[in-house]
Parts: sequence; structure tokens; C-alpha cells
Amino acid sequence: MNKKRKKILGKQFSLYQNRYTISDEVTDKRIHYVEEIFDAVKEIEAGKIDTNMIKDEDSPPLSNLEKVQQLKQVLSLDITEKIGDSVFATLVEIPETERKEGRKLLLSSMKDVFARGVRTENLASAKSDVKTAIKYTKLSPELKSVLNNIADFAVAENSFFDVEKTMDAQKVAASNVDPVLIRAGEIIVREGQTITNEMYEKIKLVGLLNKERNIYPLIGLAILIVMLLGIISYEMVQLEKQKRTDKGTVLSILLISFMVVSLMKIVSLYTTSSNQFFYVVPIATGVLLVKLLINERFAIVVTGIYAILGSIIFNGEIPGSLNIEAGIYFYISQLGAIILLSNVKDRMTIAKTGLSLSIINILTALLFIFISFEKYSLKDMFLQSSYGVASALLSAVLTIGLLPFFEQDLVYYRISNFCNYRVQIIRS
Repeated sequence: MNKKRKKILGKQFSLYQNRYTISDEVTDKRIHYVEEIFDAVKEIEAGKIDTNMIKDEDSPPLSNLEKVQQLKQVLSLDITEKIGDSVFATLVEIPETERKEGRKLLLSSMKDVFARGVRTENLASAKSDVKTAIKYTKLSPELKSVLNNIADFAVAENSFFDVEKTMDAQKVAASNVDPVLIRAGEIIVREGQTITNEMYEKIKLVGLLNKERNIYPLIGLAILIVMLLGIISYEMVQLEKQKRTDKGTVLSILLISFMVVSLMKIVSLYTTSSNQFFYVVPIATGVLLVKLLINERFAIVVTGIYAILGSIIFNGEIPGSLNIEAGIYFYISQLGAIILLSNVKDRMTIAKTGLSLSIINILTALLFIFISFEKYSLKDMFLQSSYGVASALLSAVLTIGLLPFFEQDLVYYRISNFCNYRVQIIRS
């Protein structure tokens, strides 16, 4: 047997190494936690739980705070330590019929992921699968939020490494494995074709599943950076031809870009799938300052750049993905700000631009709500629209506040350059 064939056999043998055992005890325990929560809420609503509270027939109904306190007395310590009072307070407010639907959905989703086995390395994806099943339902946003919090607590590792099964599998693999020869140019799987276990093994053998060797995302990121730098360089050359580039201009562009990216990054830390905080980013601040300090053409160019960066920053930390919704919102908001800002006479013009921009932001936010498959309430529409208004007004306020700083900076460098130029003439 040649060396190449031995290597292939070794790789195929490695496919049979690790074996895991699903713990029914852990699975039943985590499922029981969820049933315990919903059963306790149901019994409290029905008045079947006695927690030593002195009440008679004329006593008023329990308040939500009292119900939460009763829950904390009857629920397991593991539950009350990990789930906050706000989750229980929301849960007792939800009608019994809707609670019943949420319980059924959550338990069904959890049983599915537990049946597949939840290990440490796929715990996050297991929780994500449960939350995805919850997301695309007609349940109220409040109940979805409660179910997501309970899922974060209840979904845990139930699949553990089994030494004995692993050793048995290795022995079987050593005696029964057949050599797999993959010829150059051989098609392993075609686009759209279902991947079988045999195909999966071949794909793994050729190293296509080896994340450590996948450098294509880095290459793609490098290409994007080169393209963006190329666009900026071209525009800087155009400004140079107009004699409008100096240290003050370059410094202003760098500071403005740093500020915009920092704002997006800070807001992204608090953005989740249920809270689309990117709507509140005062993204138009950067292009308003660029238009006022440099020109409209350069402002339009950085509009696209900031939108692309925003779609990357708000991608939910998923490598290789883009948040198209955030990118489009940023692009429309910035472009609207550039168009609305005209005939600048005083600071009030910028303030009026912010008020007009709030309408554009509201329409853009509503656009994404109406074309979405998700069920949104009037509360959601009002909340996201208010984010758009806050973004527009903050953009105007920040532009008015920062403009004197950048104007002074530019004036300082231009006066300094002019004085140096006069000194050189005198010396010559």
C-alpha cells in the first residue's frame, strides 16, 4: 500500500473515533424545568397554590408582583437563580391560551434539539435553532421574548463523550474500513444534491470542512478593504486637483470616519435579533459634516462606504454574512440627509434637515416591517419609527455640536499652511 493510500485510510478511520451518548436524565431534567414553570404559573392563576398569604373571599385579586413572589417560592432554586423576575412578570400577564401555545412550541423545539444531541461545541447553535422556531410564529413579541429567555436557561448539554463506544467504533473501523480513493477531477457532490453520509465523508477527506485551512473569508475581506481604499484614494486625488487637500481635510475625514464606525460598533454591542437598535444610530452625522466641510460628491462616496461597513458591523457576529437591512437603512438615511441639506444659511438649516430626515427614517423602518414575514404589532412599528426619529434628531444635534470643532481645525491648518508659504516666499 502506497503512502497516499495509507493517508486516506487514516483519515477515514478518524471519522469513526469520537462517539457520544445522550443522557436521558439530563434531557428529562431540562424539560421538567420548563414544565415546572408553566405549571406553576397555571396553578397560581387558578389560585391552587397556598403560599401562606392570608386572603379571604373579599380580598382583591393578586397583583403581578405577588404572583411573581409566589412563583419564586414554589419554583426550584436552579430556575429562580437563572431567570429574572421580569421574565416571570411578563409570563403571568400573558393569557392562558397563548401561554399554552408557547409552552407546546418551546417543549417541541427543545425535544428536537435534545434528540439530536447537544454538546458543548454546538450549544449555541442548539439555542439558536430553538429561538428560530420561536421567531417565525404568530405568538406575541412579549411571549417570544419570555420563551427565548427560558430557552437560554433550559437548553443545556445532554450529549457527552463515551470512551467505550469510541474504542469499539475504532476497532470496527480498523477491521472493516475500505479504502476510499478520490481521483483528481472527480465530482463529489453537485449543486442542489442531497449530501449522504458517504458524500460527507469524502468532502471531509479532501479537507473542505477544515475551517483552519479556509482562508477565503480573509481574502474576501482583503478585497473589500482594497476596493474601499481605492475609492477613497481616487476621490482624494480629485480633491487634490481642486487644491482642497491639506492636513486639516485629511484629519477631519479620518476623525469623522472613526466617529461613525465607533458609534455603529457601540450600538451593535446592544443589538439583538429582537431589538433592532441599528435604527437609532445617528449615521447621517458623518455625511452632513463631510458635505459641509468638503463637498457633496465626497459625501455621497462615503455614504456607500459607511453603509457597507454598517452591514458588516451589524451582522450578528456571523462570519461571512451581511445585514442587508441595516446597510440599506444607513444608505437611504445618509443619502436623504445629503439631499435635504441645501442652501445652508445658519445652524437652523441643519436642524430643519434633521426634522425632515426623521420622516425618511420612519418610512424606511416601516418599509422593512411591511415586507417582513414576521408579525409586528403597533407597538413594534411605533418603537422602530421612534428609533428612526431619534437617529435623525441626534444626527442634526451632533452635526451642529461638532461642526465648530472641525471648522476650527480646518481653519488652523489652512492658516498654518498659508503662513509657512509666506515665510518661504520671504526667505526666497
